[in-house]
Amino acid sequence: GIADAYFVTRKGAYDTTTLIASAEKMFPAELGSKVPTAIPDIREAGKCIAYEITIGAAFHIFRATEAVLRRYWEVVSKGKPHPKQRNLGVYLRKMEDGGFGNKKVISVLNQIKDLHRNPLIHPEETLTLDEAMGLFGICQSAVSAMLKEIPAPQ
Repeated sequence: GIADAYFVTRKGAYDTTTLIASAEKMFPAELGSKVPTAIPDIREAGKCIAYEITIGAAFHIFRATEAVLRRYWEVVSKGKPHPKQRNLGVYLRKMEDGGFGNKKVISVLNQIKDLHRNPLIHPEETLTLDEAMGLFGICQSAVSAMLKEIPAPQ
């Protein structure tokens, strides 16, 4: 018989099975109750890292981070309407202008936007596996910081 078979090697310190099956376990446990909409993209980002699809990993981890940011906005803005343009830069600018949100959270999200997300939009940009894993890590940090300020659902 002939069968397509693949050997997926370990990626840094990440467990291969966790990356492929349940990358959300790499985030705080309360992610599932506070922002469940982020989990599908985190799972896809984990698979992309496992299979070395680096731009795909970036795409999905950015989407997950922005999903958490939208929930974070609702908390720190005390219910203000979401911006009409729902992109990372607009949210950050509105938080800075309005004087709400944790300055450390805003700083890390600006770093993600300026140094990672915006440059990767251009087709000539590439991302190594090490860079993708680093990006996953910085987004883990940002998501964890935002989750600390989001109250548990009733």
